[in-house]
Amino acid sequence: MTTHWNSLWETESKNNYWREPDKKVIELVNILKIKKKKDALDLGCGVGRHTFYLVKEGFNVTALDSSPNALYLMRQKLSELGLYAKLIECDYNRDLF
Repeated sequence: MTTHWNSLWETESKNNYWREPDKKVIELVNILKIKKKKDALDLGCGVGRHTFYLVKEGFNVTALDSSPNALYLMRQKLSELGLYAKLIECDYNRDLF
């Protein structure tokens, strides 16, 4: 399964879709801010469309994914932007549950 996901992150053109946060996540962030929540878990984070949004909105983010390629791309981008999120490579279906 990881091989499939890794292939999605190999080129910029393949991962452009994964750049913008989902509208439902944006709505959820507004609710979490009202409730003064600060920590977030991005399970299956891919190249980080929700991780970046959450970090920029002031959340402490832990992001998990089984694709080393996706995490590598996210780590590079976070560094370029001077942002931080805790990134963990794991198969959350096996490693967490």
